[in-house]
Amino acid sequence: MALLRQVYGSLFRRTSTFALSVVLGAVLFERVFDHGGDILFEQLNEGSSGLAHLPLAEEEDKGWWPWVSPA
Repeated sequence: MALLRQVYGSLFRRTSTFALSVVLGAVLFERVFDHGGDILFEQLNEGSSGLAHLPLAEEEDKGWWPWVSPA
């Protein structure tokens, strides 16, 4: 009970500190979730070369904008 009282007194009593803790918690959650997703992706795709996702040589010559012909 004393821990809850201390958390309430330090984080949730003022609106500014509550908002700051929400923003920092969201940023921390995003970083952890993104890193966990990267780890899961690497584990699921272990052993694959990833060459199937590379663009073809003909498509590469088009440049960044396919509607503009290269000079």
